[in-house]
Amino acid sequence: MLPFIVYEGKVALAIAAFYLFWRLLLRKETFHRLNRGILVGTVILSFILPFVIITVKKSVDAVPYPIEEEAPAAILSTEGGMASPLAESLPWWQSAIAVIYVIGLVSVLGRILLSLLSIRKVLGRSSLISTDDGIRFFVGENDIDPFSWMNNIVISKKDFEGNHQSIIAHEKAHIRCGHSAELLLIDILSAFQWFNPAIWSLRSDLQEIHEYEADDAVLRSGADIKEYQYLLIRKAVSKSGYSVANSFNHSILKNRITMMSKSKSSPGKGLRAAYILPLVCLGLVLQARTVYVPTDKDSEISATQNRRGSFLEPITVTKYGDKSITPSMIKHVDDQYTASQLSSDPKWNSLDSEPSCSENFSFWLNQRILYPKDCLTEGTVIVSFKVGKDGKVRDAKIEKSVCDELDNMLLSLVNESPRWTPAKMNGKSVEVKMLQPVTFRINIPSSTTSSVADPTSFHTLEVSQGQGNTPSVTIDGKKVPAGKIGETVKEMGLDSSSEALVIKADADLPMGSLDMVKDELRKAGALRVMYMIPEKKSPTTKSGNNTALNTNTSKEMLSFYKTREATCLISINADDEIFWNEKAVSDEELLNEGMAFLKKNGKKSTFALIYDKNATSAAFNHASSLVQKIYAQVKDNEAKSRFGKSYASLPESQKKEITDLYPLKLVELD
Repeated sequence: MLPFIVYEGKVALAIAAFYLFWRLLLRKETFHRLNRGILVGTVILSFILPFVIITVKKSVDAVPYPIEEEAPAAILSTEGGMASPLAESLPWWQSAIAVIYVIGLVSVLGRILLSLLSIRKVLGRSSLISTDDGIRFFVGENDIDPFSWMNNIVISKKDFEGNHQSIIAHEKAHIRCGHSAELLLIDILSAFQWFNPAIWSLRSDLQEIHEYEADDAVLRSGADIKEYQYLLIRKAVSKSGYSVANSFNHSILKNRITMMSKSKSSPGKGLRAAYILPLVCLGLVLQARTVYVPTDKDSEISATQNRRGSFLEPITVTKYGDKSITPSMIKHVDDQYTASQLSSDPKWNSLDSEPSCSENFSFWLNQRILYPKDCLTEGTVIVSFKVGKDGKVRDAKIEKSVCDELDNMLLSLVNESPRWTPAKMNGKSVEVKMLQPVTFRINIPSSTTSSVADPTSFHTLEVSQGQGNTPSVTIDGKKVPAGKIGETVKEMGLDSSSEALVIKADADLPMGSLDMVKDELRKAGALRVMYMIPEKKSPTTKSGNNTALNTNTSKEMLSFYKTREATCLISINADDEIFWNEKAVSDEELLNEGMAFLKKNGKKSTFALIYDKNATSAAFNHASSLVQKIYAQVKDNEAKSRFGKSYASLPESQKKEITDLYPLKLVELD
């Protein structure tokens, strides 16, 4: 819902900006046709402009992630990870806006429909008198104000039998200029912008311009200006009341008479219409966005393949087996391959333009691949095919095989490929060969998977600053004496795997005070955070701003954890400053460094968090939330790369595939 609200807001701003400048620069000029075109054209342009987004690609070590003021709450799990937050429902204010918007939209569309039905009813009650140049004349018995709708003119019997030539000429001008169609179009677009006062004012001005143009046509046909103006005054006592019709009479009589008497505007003033160009350029600049392209090792490999051109984006298909499948039952076919091992098209480097599919072919293929249920073979299949001069796919064959079952399935899908735009060489369409790698994987439950069940009940332990160095603790609102926390937890059964104790602490509470609470929870067997304790550590120091943890401590910790694969150290000093492997970093730098680290090391990655005892709880929670954001963005990027969707919109099976690549490992160093 939020993207639609943003879109409607952009449209409203564009309409208001275009209309405001038109009123300032052109409203009083006599360029009736030009003014019509500008008003109608800019409304249509305003609905299109939000979709025109200029994208600028920029290579960076990692994709920056927007920093939120507060990270979503998460619950610490038994393995040092964070529990996935619950899916958010649509905020109430978005639901309210949606309901109000739909009510307004239906109301305006209903009014338009009623107006059309009223016109049809009037035509049905009137008599068709004649047809001239495709224009039909209807005469009504009642005293009705003359009006036109599409190619129909409705006029009262009294006007038809009297001096009606100027009236007919006026309504014919409306029809020849297509004013009815313009009004109907603007009315429909106004329904989608019913909340925008600018479009209603614009519609009123457009209707006024229609009258100016029709009046001008009457005067150019030879009518006497004074007699015509007197006719307008005599007819100004009634109104047609049909909002989508062009009525002979409007409440703008004074403006019409003034415009008739006005001198023609000089052609040079028409150049003011160029105001549209800088406004469009400004809109495009404001909507331009930068896409950050990772330049890590994996992306360099991908770029090398893309430069070969014939290699399409690799696809990975994962099947999740149950405990009945053991590793010994899975047959793995070596999936190592290089481009030089495959036959390639020698004319590829001489192409003027590469072939392109009407859809994202790799994504199209990935959506249709089904891993055969009983197939226990995994590996990488490479299928080649030719895109002909006519854009059709032919001659599909397996360049690297895994098994007949997987090979034949891929061949049948490739032969059903959407139409392609053929490659060009020397200005002519040519046939070229393409290569599509597809990796098949089988994922089975690990024997080392934790057997701890998810908690079914949650309790709150709140910690605040007490007397001296002793913190004040309450569990579920009940005060717990210092030194009795572990005993109370056991009595309440909170050391059970079915219970979870969520710790809340004051933002300014020193982490040293919180550590006292954690020590008691650890002794009671209720601490749900993984601690990794090195053999020895040195005390921390504090000497003002930009003070890191004691250098010896950091190096000692880092040296200890480098014995583990792919571990980085995040530390918080007594001044709540964050360090990445001993280097002071901003939030954005930490996110960039962390994402590059996680992307490079995948499931081997571990983020180790250490803090000064005088660091605050708020700083600790902030650092933890940054690590969660690192994982969230990397998983989201991976989901979009593999499946073309955000991580949140994936089904559970595909989410698990991404999570298996990047399992959250956040540990605290004590």
